[in-house]
Amino acid sequence: MGRELFDEISLNVIAFLEGHSGVSKVYFHDKAAVSSFALNSWDRSNHPCALPEDLKAFLSISDGLLVKWDARLHGETFALGCMSINAVNQMVETPVNWEDDAAWTEMLMGQGDLLPPTDSLSSISPSLIQEARLLREKFRAFDLDSSCSNGKVCLLFVKPSSAQVWFQDLSKRWFFISHSFTDYFRLLVMHLGIPNWQSTFTDIGLDEGTKRWFRFMSPERLAIDLEQFSVLEQRRRVFRGETRTSSPPQPDKTLTETEAAAESAGGMRVDLENLEKTQSKSMPKKKRPQAGERQSQPESWAQQRRPTAMGGNSRGDQ
Repeated sequence: MGRELFDEISLNVIAFLEGHSGVSKVYFHDKAAVSSFALNSWDRSNHPCALPEDLKAFLSISDGLLVKWDARLHGETFALGCMSINAVNQMVETPVNWEDDAAWTEMLMGQGDLLPPTDSLSSISPSLIQEARLLREKFRAFDLDSSCSNGKVCLLFVKPSSAQVWFQDLSKRWFFISHSFTDYFRLLVMHLGIPNWQSTFTDIGLDEGTKRWFRFMSPERLAIDLEQFSVLEQRRRVFRGETRTSSPPQPDKTLTETEAAAESAGGMRVDLENLEKTQSKSMPKKKRPQAGERQSQPESWAQQRRPTAMGGNSRGDQ
């Protein structure tokens, strides 16, 4: 898949990044298409699981995805963003921990629509417990993006004919992300490949350093993620029987306060003091399209819902 085609199906994410003064350079790694023989070979090797049709459609134009970008802040340039999807031969099976409490909670809460949602653990019938146990024992997972520093993004087959995208954190716990590959692709684009963005779907949430980068690059997306995390975490508390109402999330520490430093994804320590002031000056201005050019990207990546070339409206735009 070429750069222009990716920019088209991703709604101009490369153009957005290149127009942001906080981005120094964007690297797009062109990848060849996967042959139908290779796709069929994967299905045969992992029978009865078969790659979902939307993922096959993507692989038929590009054997994986790798887009990286360097950030620029206070005169320093360093590697930061990465949007990655494994090549088909890297989509290898990864062990699933059947006794994972996090996955158990996610399932019984109705995440992924695997079971009818329940309000609390005490209200679950024995028959539903048995159904969940039998369902979980059949799970199979395959690496979809093994480049994450805080875990693995996996294609989780809840049934041989039904694959969702789940996240396995470093402690081997599983959390639901999206119902399909297409939904995950949209989320990947909207989060701009900022490191650790998948943590917003866990019970830990985004760390402070990641929040700062989202505030700098996409404050609208950060607002959506924080609200979603707050709602989901409250549901988890109620489900576990923690009746004490959690205090509302505290507002993020303003960036005008003095920070010693924050760790970037590449290990470089970056001074984030006065980043809020930098942001107001660095957000790219929307350019008018010239004659013969396609319309430029929406101002807010977090708010647009236009379907991509791989499918219809997303259920994973959360």
